[in-house]
Amino acid sequence: DWVLVRDYVNPEPTVSIGVETSIPPVIPPAAILSIAKSHSGSFTQGQTGATYTVTVSNGASAGPTSGTVTVTETVPSGMTLVSMSGGATWNCTVLPNCTTSSVLNGGGIYPAITVTVNVASNAGTPLSNSVSVSGGGSAGNSFSDMTNITAVAVSIAATQGSGQSAQVNTTFATMLRATVKDAGGNPVPNVTVAFAAPSPGPSGAFSGS
Repeated sequence: DWVLVRDYVNPEPTVSIGVETSIPPVIPPAAILSIAKSHSGSFTQGQTGATYTVTVSNGASAGPTSGTVTVTETVPSGMTLVSMSGGATWNCTVLPNCTTSSVLNGGGIYPAITVTVNVASNAGTPLSNSVSVSGGGSAGNSFSDMTNITAVAVSIAATQGSGQSAQVNTTFATMLRATVKDAGGNPVPNVTVAFAAPSPGPSGAFSGS
């Protein structure tokens, strides 16, 4: 016969087998900032106080901004930056920048920034006015607004046919031509020019508007 004897003083060790698991940390989505700029109509050579409107928005599925968001204005040659203003949300004391630390959640839009510029008297056309946004935990972004500049006529000169003479009631041999220019010396299109020949004298004069 067999007799089963158990050692209760030194029992067999118990072995535990486990599988180590880890849960990856949840990373919130980053902010996705975009920027836009707009203006109304055309600007004019020599115009003061012309304005643009700048808006910064966050993507609909993006996370909230973090830290400082900076908007930077870049005016082209032919324009001078006068001021930037964005109300209580934006600090625009150091041009050409506006900054804010206000948190913008996904799908949100910051209050608009008004950019005021002066247009040079000899500005060309069109001019591209650019603006960019950076910071806030988002990749940078930029936008350019193409602006047509209406020329202002400041001078007129005969370019063909001057110095001619002809009999009364006969045409000049060479057609009379005149060129109208702006302050930058650029020809101004679509300008009406009138030629007046005084009846008592042999000469004439150009006048234009």
